[in-house]
Amino acid sequence: CTEPPFGKIAVVDLKTRKIVWEKPLGTSRDSGPFNIPSQIPMPMGVPNTGGALTTQSGLVFIGATQEHAFRAFDINSGKKLWSARLPAGGNATPMSYISPKSGRQFVVVGAGGNAAVVTGASDHIMAYALPAAK
Repeated sequence: CTEPPFGKIAVVDLKTRKIVWEKPLGTSRDSGPFNIPSQIPMPMGVPNTGGALTTQSGLVFIGATQEHAFRAFDINSGKKLWSARLPAGGNATPMSYISPKSGRQFVVVGAGGNAAVVTGASDHIMAYALPAAK
């Protein structure tokens, strides 16, 4: 048996080529024996597939895990700043856009799941607005 974590997130300084921070990514909430979700959000780092998005303001957004969750981390400290539940796995690379109508920045992720990492199935696209500029 392999000991957890089974998946991690890390930030690398491209100038020094050193890892700034790394941590297990995901909890056991939506995984378990015989594909029965445990409902126990134990942070253990779960298998993941999908990319991350980094904003100019220093936020890292990522779904990617077996858990049906989308998270935002501080790029400098690795502190989790926000998370939201998804209808299925967010196993896609998020994207960002600025609304021409409101000027607000949005982050969007496909929450379609992934059969290979057993994250359910859905046809949802989830969009989240970043706080309005002051």
